Amino acid sequence: MIRSASFALLLALTLPSLAAAQGGPIRPDTFQGYWVGIDPLDGGDSRRSIVRLRDGRFMMAGRDTALSLCDDTDRGFISFGDGVFTGSGLQTERLTIRCTGIDTSVQLHAVYEVIADGVIVEHTTTPAGDRVSDIVLHRISAPQPGAVPPGQVANAFAGYWFGVDPVDGGDARRSLVRQADGRYAMAARDTVLTLCGGTDRAYVSFDDGEVIAGELVSNSATIQCTDGPSVVLHLRFEPIARGLLLEHASLPDGTPVSTIVLHRVGQ
Repeated sequence: MIRSASFALLLALTLPSLAAAQGGPIRPDTFQGYWVGIDPLDGGDSRRSIVRLRDGRFMMAGRDTALSLCDDTDRGFISFGDGVFTGSGLQTERLTIRCTGIDTSVQLHAVYEVIADGVIVEHTTTPAGDRVSDIVLHRISAPQPGAVPPGQVANAFAGYWFGVDPVDGGDARRSLVRQADGRYAMAARDTVLTLCGGTDRAYVSFDDGEVIAGELVSNSATIQCTDGPSVVLHLRFEPIARGLLLEHASLPDGTPVSTIVLHRVGQ
């Protein structure tokens, strides 16, 4: 893979001024959020979900609509779980691209550099040090540090949420609305639905969501596959911070399906 010379020049000219504009110390939570950008190597749509773990390390779930290492398809999942905050940036030696279509994987090194408030650059290299790409990423989720106050849990789930499904690398979107009777309704979309043969031809919804013991629960979430039978799931949404949820999905018999980190990008 070849680095774009013109984009590298643009970064060289832009980074110093933007870094100066950032001002103040960089905090670890600066990197937490849902980020979008465009890969200059192939024009792919790049999405990154970055979350700080309880032990201080960071994990990332990512998706690209064009993966050169996966036969130029979007069939892959990008991730790491060992991200370390260095005081000036975030880095990992184990960014892994797992190609779900051709059953192979590639490991890269990555450094995330802050260049402005809500703007970072993902620099990736091979383990040998060869440069792969530099992607400018913009945070579209609203940073809301701290836990959800107990008195606000019932309203904590409403909004439009983004995430990346670690099972298949699909882009996961959730619209959650609290209804007049206090229950929740959801309309959802995934760009890759393994339970519908790996397509995006489906509609996911429920209208029976109830807040139980601080979590939102539905026992009738239905995936209506356009080209196949419908699938019923049990969904449980666990708030882990303001504007941050874990979606736990399982089959009616209790078999786990996926756990997706969701970031709120709209009220």
